[in-house]
Amino acid sequence: MSYRAKRPTIKDIAKISGFSTGTVDRALHDRREINPQTKQKILEVAQFLGYETNCIASTLSRKKTPYFCRNFSPRIALFL
Repeated sequence: MSYRAKRPTIKDIAKISGFSTGTVDRALHDRREINPQTKQKILEVAQFLGYETNCIASTLSRKKTPYFCRNFSPRIALFL
């Protein structure tokens, strides 16, 4: 059995940085409603942990199909 390290999440960043998950989300998604110093601290923690946005999770949470899937036939889209 191979061991894969757990990918850091917004919750992990929030716990280590001391900010709420909402604040971490605003910092990572470049929203305006956040203090620049707070954003910088959060981004430093995210970089230290090796955080990368999970595109599949983001797509599922928005409940929208990515544009590239719309070009496939219905049979192929079932396997995506």
